[in-house]
Amino acid sequence: MSEKKKAFYRKVRVTILVFVGIFVVLFVFHVILGMVSDIDAPVSQQFGVTPPRGPVQQMSMDSYSVSMKNIATTKIVRDSTLHAPQVSIEQKYEKIADMSATSSDFDKDEEKIRNIVGEFNALIQLENKSGLEPSRSLRMTIGVLPDLFEDFVDTVSGVGHLVLLNIEKIDKTSEYLEINAKLKSLESLRDSLVQLKRRPGSIEEMISLENRIFEVERQIQEFKGALTDFSPEREFCTVRLSLRETVIVKDPGKFLRVIKASLVWALRIFGIAMVIAFFVLLSALIVVKILEKLKWIPVVIKDKIEG
Repeated sequence: MSEKKKAFYRKVRVTILVFVGIFVVLFVFHVILGMVSDIDAPVSQQFGVTPPRGPVQQMSMDSYSVSMKNIATTKIVRDSTLHAPQVSIEQKYEKIADMSATSSDFDKDEEKIRNIVGEFNALIQLENKSGLEPSRSLRMTIGVLPDLFEDFVDTVSGVGHLVLLNIEKIDKTSEYLEINAKLKSLESLRDSLVQLKRRPGSIEEMISLENRIFEVERQIQEFKGALTDFSPEREFCTVRLSLRETVIVKDPGKFLRVIKASLVWALRIFGIAMVIAFFVLLSALIVVKILEKLKWIPVVIKDKIEG
């Protein structure tokens, strides 16, 4: 066998080994990725957390409406300037954290949450536990002291598998001042109406006056009820927590399924790459032949390309 043939066969073997190596790399890559993330495997047969019955958003506390409000207070001090003295502003605000988590060990994670609530001296204001094993759910509305709010949320985030966290802060200072102003105005109006009762008048006028006083008193009680949200006893931030139980299901056929999916994927990608490479080489060869006919390419370069 001539040296030229030996060199040719050697190049063929190297080319084949390179192509086989590329295919093996693609295949192994997809197998590893499939075993980790369950690519191309039916969700109901995966080895891992069973799929929820609905979108993750359904687990959020938006549908878990709570009429109760927790309003916290903070003092903001503005330093004095050349034109204004130091001012202390009392801000009223509502701070809410919506948290949703899944758990494969529901009893243990529920106990962790209750222990955390005790450690932070928090208050469970509303609780709902529903469902039967293995699809139980726990919902809580927890009042947390404002200074401990961030640490509490960080600690609870480590329980189970957190899938949703949303923190919102709403200023309530204007609302508080408006309620107080309206309350004072109504109380002044009531006192004025009570003074009118001492004056003589007809029965119809007295009945009308009593009805007016009753209506004003009703509005006063409504505003006083609204002010209870701002009372010192309710100086909390709110954490609305949802914990849902999930089940671990073993899938004995997962490995074979991933192998099959990886083989199909690697063949598809490898085939596409081969087609692209073929057309690229064919195009290059055509260009070389054209340049050769036009005598725009030196013979040396031609030999190197064809060799």
